[in-house]
Amino acid sequence: MYKKIFLVIAASAFIFNFVKAQNVIITGKALDSVTQSPLISATVVLNDKNKLTKYHGLTNKKGEFEIKDVKRGEYTLKISYVGYRDFEKRINVKDKNINFGNLFIAQIKITTEEVDVTANAPIGEQKEDTTIFNASSIKTLPDANAEDLVKKLPGVQVESDGTVKAQGEEVKKVLVDGKQFFGEDPTLSLRNLPAEVVDKVQIYDKMSEQAEFTGFDDGQSSKTMNIITKINRRSGTFGKFSGGYGYQDKYIASLNLNLFDNDRRISIMGITNNISQQNFSIMDILDMGGGGGLRGQFIRMAFRGGGTGGFRPSGGGTRMLSQSGIGDFMVGQMDGISTTHAFGVNYSDDWSENIEVSGSYFFNYTENRNERTLNREYILTSDSLSYYNQNTDSYNKNNNHRFNMRLKYDIDTNNSIILRPNLTVQASNVDNNQLSDYLLSDGNPLNTSDNLYKSSYEGLNFSNEFLYRHRFETKGRTFSISLNTSFNDKRGSGGQFTESIYYQLSQTMYDTLNQKSLSPVGGYGLSGNVSYTEPLSDNQQLQFSYNANYNSNNSDKRTYDFNPINFDYDLLDTLLSNKFDNYYFTQKGELAYRLKTDEMNFTAGLAYQKAELNSQQDFPYSLTMDYKFDNILPSMRLTYKFSKTENMNIFYRTSTNSPSISQLQNVIDVSNPMQLSTGNPELEQQYSHFLMGRFSSFSADFNNVILAFTSFNYRTNTIANSTFIATQDTTLSGGIILPAGGQLTRPVNLGASLNLSSFFTYGFPINLIKSKMNLNIGGSYSRTPSLVNDVTNFSNAYNTNLQIVLTSNVSEDLDFTLSSRGNFAITKNTIREDLNNNYNYYTNSFNFQWIFWEGIFINADLRNNFYTGLVQENNNDFTLLNLSIGKKLFTNNAGEIKLTIFDALKQNKSIQTNVTDYYIEYSQNKILQQYIMLTFTYNLRSFGGMQRPNLFPGPPHSHD
Repeated sequence: MYKKIFLVIAASAFIFNFVKAQNVIITGKALDSVTQSPLISATVVLNDKNKLTKYHGLTNKKGEFEIKDVKRGEYTLKISYVGYRDFEKRINVKDKNINFGNLFIAQIKITTEEVDVTANAPIGEQKEDTTIFNASSIKTLPDANAEDLVKKLPGVQVESDGTVKAQGEEVKKVLVDGKQFFGEDPTLSLRNLPAEVVDKVQIYDKMSEQAEFTGFDDGQSSKTMNIITKINRRSGTFGKFSGGYGYQDKYIASLNLNLFDNDRRISIMGITNNISQQNFSIMDILDMGGGGGLRGQFIRMAFRGGGTGGFRPSGGGTRMLSQSGIGDFMVGQMDGISTTHAFGVNYSDDWSENIEVSGSYFFNYTENRNERTLNREYILTSDSLSYYNQNTDSYNKNNNHRFNMRLKYDIDTNNSIILRPNLTVQASNVDNNQLSDYLLSDGNPLNTSDNLYKSSYEGLNFSNEFLYRHRFETKGRTFSISLNTSFNDKRGSGGQFTESIYYQLSQTMYDTLNQKSLSPVGGYGLSGNVSYTEPLSDNQQLQFSYNANYNSNNSDKRTYDFNPINFDYDLLDTLLSNKFDNYYFTQKGELAYRLKTDEMNFTAGLAYQKAELNSQQDFPYSLTMDYKFDNILPSMRLTYKFSKTENMNIFYRTSTNSPSISQLQNVIDVSNPMQLSTGNPELEQQYSHFLMGRFSSFSADFNNVILAFTSFNYRTNTIANSTFIATQDTTLSGGIILPAGGQLTRPVNLGASLNLSSFFTYGFPINLIKSKMNLNIGGSYSRTPSLVNDVTNFSNAYNTNLQIVLTSNVSEDLDFTLSSRGNFAITKNTIREDLNNNYNYYTNSFNFQWIFWEGIFINADLRNNFYTGLVQENNNDFTLLNLSIGKKLFTNNAGEIKLTIFDALKQNKSIQTNVTDYYIEYSQNKILQQYIMLTFTYNLRSFGGMQRPNLFPGPPHSHD
């Protein structure tokens, strides 16, 4: 049936291609009246006699616009751009196309008398679903980077590990002038772009390339930040060179160089240091950041129960895992102390009038050492507890190459092709030594273990997207097809030597495990999407789409015991070996409707999806599991503009999620003899409902900002944890012994789960002290099912956070930020409602930077963290103070020399608390302590001069 539908759509598309509308095309080019530079993404509209907008569009990167299918009549052409005067011209459309040529738009001038009130310049505006902030309304120091700028924006938060959140959601992409900049790494982009080149910051939900073309959201949108550069900073050479050396051979050297020549841009970055400075995110396709076994770490982290999550208030950073089957993992700064070497280059250019290309290459090598102390309190039954203590000494080496590219080819005005290949290659070596013990609630030991684990893995991920787009002469009629391929391969080996002592009432037992495992994992994916849109009227459309997606994955884990006869690992352990393949195939047909008016953009769709999940186990015995699913998937999106300054977005979508191969593979991971994990080949897909609402409001003078966000996620057939905690020695399937106190975790399908989160920001100026205040309020609730010793448990987690941020807007010589944040966490597990799992933590920070007499400057960074409601709260409180003093050097203060003392109070810590469905956990990691460093920095700034073009007097002429 789908094949027939596709043939009908394709045939109709080619037939419609020969139907030519006789309406007029209006073209032109919007330029700055002084610099003659193009105005990118300027709004172009045609209003009728009643001032109603009949046609609208945006200028491209060359400032060009094209409005098709304009009917005969009288209109007013209006071009709007923030910071520029509106351009208006009355036109009479007849039978001939109109080309206005170059239209020169004048900037809004600020007179001498107005200089004193520039602190109250408009902070931004709202255009449909895009929030736009003006960088000129924010004062930063001369050597600040883009991250320093955006963290002052209302609703934007930047964590210590570089994670950026905007309007309550994590920013996944940072673009520069609409193009990729060092791939899609927000940390790398923001920390390597100086604030002084930024003109505007756009925040929006970026849809896929195909969805942007059709106007119909396909559910693949991601929170995106687009940095628009100043017109007079798009041509020149700028960057920063820095080097420092300190006590106990601490060092850092970094390079940031940008070569901009309008469209042609080359950016180079490099860094080497042994003070845990990363300034980028790692695509950790091997999931080796946490150490331990490849599969075991995935199970333990990705399927952690529905707790409140961890809090890591100091240097270690937060690990972010994105479960995508064969997708990459984005990793923030690692725990412990790291030595890092990294290099990257980004390139973008327009090779011709119709070919646009961008790409980047990035390499990093990291050596990480960590000493971790972990304490857990396990909830066994309604009246039973046990305790687990672990000390880990780890040494990890990791190198990573990643390459990405985007090529756009405009064949003509109606046809275009986009190609997007991405490649990541990684190698990792892990060396862990772990001491652990289990205790009963009365303090008697159950088990002690000494575990040595070593591994060496290599991996490769490749993906490619091909998109063809065709626009018919009839406005709103389009045809597009996307083809996506992906391939991944991960292979390597791990060795494990474990000595365990098990304490029993009558005797003490000793056990030794000496094994080596080979774990090749691979897979590929193929997907395609065909879309056809048909106009119903000037502001209504229908879309017909068909999507097919095929994913195949395989894993062949072989575990070998040590042979004392020939001193080799050649004794196959069939209980810990497994060969497993699975594939997931979906077909989806969708009909969608779109209505767009001046105030509203509404889309609704209904899809039917047929899916098949097949799993095949070939070793140690044959097993076949085959599931088929039929689902109805509704979706809806609404954008409504109440006024020029108030905007609302509502989004609803349903989806299915299939289990990954690591969840399905039925082989036990014994990398920790007391914490075993295994897969479940009987897993089925889960079904999700996602509802999101967003509201934004700017005051009449654009100085007060209100941003509100809320989301609700409801899942049925949830993939959750089933944990068995042995109260006595237990024989598992296949004869494996699980000692008393040990646990076995496997994923299972349970009932419903839900997550509710909200975020509210109110930003306003305090003119008396030339500063801005941001008030942030956030909250979340999650209800997650699990099984603990076959007893159903629901973990209800409540989290509320309040934050007050005061940022200076005084001058470019004085900068301070005062912040106070309180987080209040409550976790209630139905299996033990009597336990108090509530805790609060507070973070107060003050950052002060002042350049005063003769270029001398001082910097102070103070952060205080403390907990309440925890047993070990006295060990969690600390204050981190960093101090610097320095002197600006050379012409225009291009250089500086600075003396820094890090952790002046010697209190720095890296701690984490986590409350889940069956344990409460406290951990502490090794972290960099006090050091003193002398640093020299040189800022390079050389921008091309701008000349006033020769303008012809009088208004532009139309060509009728």
